[in-house]
Amino acid sequence: MSYLDYVPYVFLFAIATMIIYAWGLYKSQHAAMDDSKLLYSKAVSKILSELKKKDKLTRAELIKLLTGLETKRPFSRNKIVVTEPQSFTDAIIQYMLTQKMIEKMTEQGVNYYVKK
Repeated sequence: MSYLDYVPYVFLFAIATMIIYAWGLYKSQHAAMDDSKLLYSKAVSKILSELKKKDKLTRAELIKLLTGLETKRPFSRNKIVVTEPQSFTDAIIQYMLTQKMIEKMTEQGVNYYVKK
């Protein structure tokens, strides 16, 4: 066999390497966004499961519920943790209100959030 017979194999190996490198580069550039989406998703599911147990929750109860919430992507060592529970809870509440997952009600001057 001559050296020219190996050229297609080398070319296929180079193409496979480029595809794997591009996929890894894309995943590393979007890792932070994926982590935050995963944290939002976990927070929403935790709030909804808590609302199944209780009929209504206050903002203070939601802050306590989400304090220290952490998540990580599969096959990754990086974790994302809620470090500012007040601002994170406000963002989650606003998201859930706009998506009509929960609704806000006021009883005796206290704001409660209930499942819709």
